[in-house]
Amino acid sequence: MAETISAKQLLRTRSVTPFLLASVASTIATMIQITALGKQIYDMTGRDLDLGLLGLAEFAPAFLLMTVTGSVADRFDRRHVASIGLGVEVLASGMLAWYIATQPTATLLIFVIVIIFGIGRAFVSPATRSMPADIAPDGSIPRLTAFHVGCWQASAIVGPVIAGFLFVVSPTWPFIACMVLTAVGAVLIQFARPRPDRITPGNALAGDHEASMIDLGDEMRPAEMLDVLGEQNADHIAHKSLTPNLTSNAENKKKKRTFHEAFEGFRVIRRNPALLGAISLDLFAVLFGGAVALLPAIAENRLGVGAVGLGWLRAAGGIGAAVVTIALSLKPI
Repeated sequence: MAETISAKQLLRTRSVTPFLLASVASTIATMIQITALGKQIYDMTGRDLDLGLLGLAEFAPAFLLMTVTGSVADRFDRRHVASIGLGVEVLASGMLAWYIATQPTATLLIFVIVIIFGIGRAFVSPATRSMPADIAPDGSIPRLTAFHVGCWQASAIVGPVIAGFLFVVSPTWPFIACMVLTAVGAVLIQFARPRPDRITPGNALAGDHEASMIDLGDEMRPAEMLDVLGEQNADHIAHKSLTPNLTSNAENKKKKRTFHEAFEGFRVIRRNPALLGAISLDLFAVLFGGAVALLPAIAENRLGVGAVGLGWLRAAGGIGAAVVTIALSLKPI
């Protein structure tokens, strides 16, 4: 059994700290933008329905792309997937900052930009959720996962509060802050390199070409065939006949396997009624953003508070969760 390292030693691990900092930066950025967008949309239209549509625009890309994003995170370097996704978020935040600065009266373009942001976020989430297992030292995955969840919870508290104060200064500032923090996260995530003993197709692309050419299961390998055929015609056969066929077979198998894996989650859920019911309940509960999507309307119409009050109201759920977590850690049930 691997020896568990201390929290201090874990944080000193080369890849762990950049990963956690990237998670904090990107989560704070996302919470800033979500909070500011709700306030902006409600100030523009005053309609509760638009808040629900905003939640739908944020959620729809993740739902529609869920058969693709997980497979992409497993097939390609997760650091690059996360960085590209965060780059899309940076672009979307910059577009929002520009559009809000024009003091718009139409919300359609905002919804379109939010969908673009959601597409980037849909790829970031599965890639980053899988990374603790790639970078954690032996025996420390549970501890790193706890750190990751704790960082997310703290960021979910800090982000809305920052958004409230920035929105008071200028409606464009929250989106500029989101753009900067997301860019920082995109850079930091590149330093979260996987441990050498855990390199897979999902966290390193190196060796993919060799794998497709050499490791073909029960088929005869090119190297073995060349030995049989002799050195005289080796180059001609390898380049003119064997390599294209073997590469084509490997690529076809890879495509079929990728398609199968993309829908494997649906098969598991369908075979498990309890899991299907739980996921369906949560799916429809958050389809239009959940109850928190209406917080801008509640803050203004019921509580009579502005952007700062909305920020604290949005953070209240995270504060409550943190209090309960601390209480349970001190006195478990």
